Amino acid sequence: MSDPTRPRGPRVFEPDDPSLLRVPEPAKETVLGAEDMPEVEVGAPAPAPRTGIRWGAILGSALLGLAALAFSLWLTQLATETLARNDIIGWIAVFLVAVAGLAASAIVLRETVGIMRLNRLGRIRRSLEDALDARDAAREKSVLRQLLSTFSGRDDMKWSIARFREHESDVRDPGDLARLADREVFAPLDRRAKRIVLSSAKRVSVVTAISPLPIVDVVFVLIENLKMLRSLATLYGGRPGLMAALKLG
Repeated sequence: MSDPTRPRGPRVFEPDDPSLLRVPEPAKETVLGAEDMPEVEVGAPAPAPRTGIRWGAILGSALLGLAALAFSLWLTQLATETLARNDIIGWIAVFLVAVAGLAASAIVLRETVGIMRLNRLGRIRRSLEDALDARDAAREKSVLRQLLSTFSGRDDMKWSIARFREHESDVRDPGDLARLADREVFAPLDRRAKRIVLSSAKRVSVVTAISPLPIVDVVFVLIENLKMLRSLATLYGGRPGLMAALKLG
């Protein structure tokens, strides 16, 4: 029997000796019983959407209609009484009615043009998505030209569009032209859009912090959101009015 305190001497072995290989033991399968299974909480089912008549919406629409009718009757009566007079007040009324009609026509025309421009941008976006899905390089190029034409006349976009035109002829594969436009044209717009959103958020946070009345907070947030939406739409080629901004919201 060897002395355990005696140091072990050197030994000679072969690297491919099978006795030196460690074979991992097979993992033991653990069978969980019913009591060991983790409990899974089942959430309550989502409430079914409300159906039926929305009396609140009907009440609001009826009150709004009554207010519009009362204003129309008052305006009609005022116009009739003032236009029936032949003195200076009557002529002033005629002039004011003409100015109001001209301003209303200009507002309606501006809102219509803004909504049509937003709809056109929406159609261009859908056409570009279809071209990318179909991997149609020719259609992709045509749609991008339509999209870039919306920025014509903008001095802040001339350099970006020139950069895109410079490398446009080098692109051959489908999808690469859209990535080029995103890098050269829309990436700077995205950075400016982030600054617009951050500035709007800062103004909202300041007003909501110092305002003593909740109604002031609500009104300011609504107005600020509309201003932000109009700024973003204008930045990306739209020219929205009030109704177009409400549509975006």
